[in-house]
Amino acid sequence: MTVTTRYELHELRKLIRSVDARAFVNIVETAGIMGEFRRIDD
Repeated sequence: MTVTTRYELHELRKLIRSVDARAFVNIVETAGIMGEFRRIDD
């Protein structure tokens, strides 16, 4: 599972297709977020 911005989605879809063209992928919009979120910088 991953959370991806709409701007990153296009690249992610291309990457998935290049690895497995028959992969099952469910893309949904987030309705809300609860809890603590902390961004980990590289």
